[in-house]
Amino acid sequence: MNSDEARKRNLATYTALVGLLLMALGLVGLSAMVLPQIVQIVGVIIGFVVFVAVHYFTWGVWMCRKRDRWLRQQQQQDESPRTGGH
Repeated sequence: MNSDEARKRNLATYTALVGLLLMALGLVGLSAMVLPQIVQIVGVIIGFVVFVAVHYFTWGVWMCRKRDRWLRQQQQQDESPRTGGH
C-alpha cells in the first residue's frame, strides 16, 4: 500500500471517529436534559479516559521508543571494534 492510500484510509478513519464522537455528544446532551446528573457521570468517565490515555502515551509509546533507542545504542557499542586489553 502506498502512502496516498494510507493517507486516505487514515482520513476516513478520523472522519468516522469524529462523527461517532459528535453523535455520542448529542446523545449525552439529550440525556442531560432528562437526567442532569449524567453530566457529572460523563465527566468522571472522561477524566478516567484521559488518565488512561496519558498513562498509555507515557509508559507505552514514550518508554518503548526510549527503550528501542537504548537497545540500538547498545548494539552499536557491541558491534564497534573493541579497544584495550580485551
